[in-house]
Amino acid sequence: MKNKLLVLVVLSLFMFIISSCNNSKDENISKPVMQEKQVQKSDEKQAQNKNENMPAKISDNPNEQVNITESSAVKQTSEKNVSNKVILTYSLKKPESSNPDNVLSNLEIIFSSDSSNKAFKDNIENNLDKYIKISPAVKGKWLLRDSKYLLFAPQSEWKADTKYKVSIDKNAFNEYYEVPKTEISFTTNPFTFKVDSEKISSEYDSDKREYSLHIVFNYLFDQKQFKKEAKFYVEDKEVPAKITFDKDGYGALIKSPKMNLFSDKDVLLTFTLPRIKSADGSSTLQYEINHIYVLNKILEGKSFFIDDVRSVILKDESGNPRNVLVVAFSQPVNQSELLRYSSLVYSREDVDTVLESNGENKGKNMPLIPINTGNSADLVYSFYVDIDKDKSLGSERALYFVIDKSLESVSGKPLNDDYYKRISFDKLPQTVNILQKGSLLSLKSKKMVTFETRGVAGLQLEVGKVLPEQVQHIINFTESEGLGDVSFKNSYTMDAANFAVFKKANLPLASSDPVIPSYATIDLEAYLGGAPGLYYVKADGIDRNGNMIYKSSYSYDDYDDYDDYDDEYDSDSSYAGASRFILVTDMYMIAKENNNNQVDVFVASISNGEPVKNAKVEVIAKNGLSIVSGETDKNGHFKYELSKSDDSRNNPI
Repeated sequence: MKNKLLVLVVLSLFMFIISSCNNSKDENISKPVMQEKQVQKSDEKQAQNKNENMPAKISDNPNEQVNITESSAVKQTSEKNVSNKVILTYSLKKPESSNPDNVLSNLEIIFSSDSSNKAFKDNIENNLDKYIKISPAVKGKWLLRDSKYLLFAPQSEWKADTKYKVSIDKNAFNEYYEVPKTEISFTTNPFTFKVDSEKISSEYDSDKREYSLHIVFNYLFDQKQFKKEAKFYVEDKEVPAKITFDKDGYGALIKSPKMNLFSDKDVLLTFTLPRIKSADGSSTLQYEINHIYVLNKILEGKSFFIDDVRSVILKDESGNPRNVLVVAFSQPVNQSELLRYSSLVYSREDVDTVLESNGENKGKNMPLIPINTGNSADLVYSFYVDIDKDKSLGSERALYFVIDKSLESVSGKPLNDDYYKRISFDKLPQTVNILQKGSLLSLKSKKMVTFETRGVAGLQLEVGKVLPEQVQHIINFTESEGLGDVSFKNSYTMDAANFAVFKKANLPLASSDPVIPSYATIDLEAYLGGAPGLYYVKADGIDRNGNMIYKSSYSYDDYDDYDDYDDEYDSDSSYAGASRFILVTDMYMIAKENNNNQVDVFVASISNGEPVKNAKVEVIAKNGLSIVSGETDKNGHFKYELSKSDDSRNNPI
């Protein structure tokens, strides 16, 4: 009841705004409207150029198809005196690596605007270091990338577990942009390590085997201290080990002497290292290393096998859907060895080519992109397969996965036999989403709506303005909670066309990539003027021939046995599209229901935060008739009492 009542009062507010805009002789027009008229009267010189700043003209014919890609509504203003500044916010993506040679060491600042490059003053891109400072100082260079990202590429190593502060000079921005936050901080990752790989050598002409362990640190480390304090044990006996360091200074390889590891019982191998210092001495390893490897009973002549190979669709770390190949073994194998002896090939002939060369000749193959699990040796591996990049496959989307029996497990056991299997990859879902989460646009700002798409060539757009006398149908015939995403109770008999006037357009997209999203923005003012009111925005994906696109339906309940693959992609069978109710207004409202059945309503301006006097508040019933109406006082306050009628048609919706 409270939610519906809140929506009802909000809808009543925009009806009041519309009536105020249409009645220029009304003596009770509020102060913000009077001020707006005075500004328009004083800006006669700017009005001379209105043809240059007006959005593209849209025909009054509601069925006419228009292309808004050349709309001037999105052109940059050149006025010096800007009364309504664009608020420019940003977030920070901290570096994940300390190695300057690794792109993960880059620092990124991500702006809220898709055209943030226009926010910076001219010719500032080559002089960003003057306006952006990092403390403590780090050598490097600032770059502006893809209009929305500031990227800092370091030339020296970040310090571990250190708080850095980034300061941006407001003088770097044009006067029509406002940057409320000029400082942002982050803390680098602590000094840690990971086990990159470990294996037992496979020398079948000898009874003696060698164990090797590769450890990688996320910062440069004290190599002298490492060599001095590292210990290697077989069972409880310390054994001398050979230690070498990677050329980049971030890793160490530990090799045991060749030993007779054949036994009728498990053998425990242990490597220990205390909390050593980083190379510059500024930090200490977060945890000591106590790595244990259990060498299972090795019986010569025994082998391991492949449990399963299948394809799924999963979301990657950026939330994008990807085709994934999953391979499961009966014993752990090293990732590097798996990639060496396996291949994803196009034909049965390519399978023979791979097996005849013992995996050395990969044939015509599709690249396998490993998904990092943090382990170098594992029972289950997964790989991204970008099958959509090869258009020659058509709709069949099938390849052969092959592994040569030269592959060995980490314990030195060989694969039981050559393996190949024909794998089909499902088509990635085609999606359309409205990027913004809210449903309110300020009357005093740009009326922009942004769409995020995947796998569609264009959008079929509908923008409707809800008729004030039809507002009650939004509650009666939709399942939406207030404003927001639209879901009609029966779309066959009722949709937005029953209570709104529409303009239509087709909007082509720059890319139809099914993985990397494309973005498109429309301006409501280019359609129905952007006046105060409730709008209905709908976008359906279309192919290059202008045909509507259906989503595909995916179900992967069979894969629940693998804990690593819980984040499976799901979609229903419907059009690839999105819709939203959006309210354009300069007023916001708070309604509070008291214990005595009275409701206090407070109305204020979005642009200046001041209470709105004489705002009309109306409560309507299911049949659209007004139950309670009134105006706010000088404090923007209106109070009314709830009452229920015996006739349900007269109850508030």
